[in-house]
Amino acid sequence: MPIVRGFDSEGCFYRYGDTGKPYHYKCGDEQARKGAYDKAVQQEQAVISSGGGDNPIKYIKLKKWRSSPDSSNVNKIMYNDETKDLVIKFNSGDIYTYSNIEFEDFRDVLEGNAVCVTSGENRFGSWDVGKTPSVGAAVYKYLVERGATYKKGGTLK
Repeated sequence: MPIVRGFDSEGCFYRYGDTGKPYHYKCGDEQARKGAYDKAVQQEQAVISSGGGDNPIKYIKLKKWRSSPDSSNVNKIMYNDETKDLVIKFNSGDIYTYSNIEFEDFRDVLEGNAVCVTSGENRFGSWDVGKTPSVGAAVYKYLVERGATYKKGGTLK
């Protein structure tokens, strides 16, 4: 059974399978992420050593993930596991739907796993060269630079 990395209403987490306790961490905090992962590995080892590792545990995907990241660029994000559509509402009010996006790329955008290469500010916040995590920089790195297919519009429902 795999260690599962996910996101729920409490934030980012790791756990063993779909029945293990989720170990939450602050999205974008690399040290906290590693700590949560280590706890999930310990959870996995405990289940296996108790003989529970042979029990079938079904992995149930959440179908839609929604978040309002702390960002000077992005207002809301929604990812659909089934369609692999990533819908982003920017602070400007524009909504874009990116198609065929892998869950890992969605998670990297959500966690802001990128470093700012510019400085600036707007009414939603400011950013500086080298700032991390950065949701806006992650949008650029994982979607724009990679040439992700997109269309203007979409829904966050």
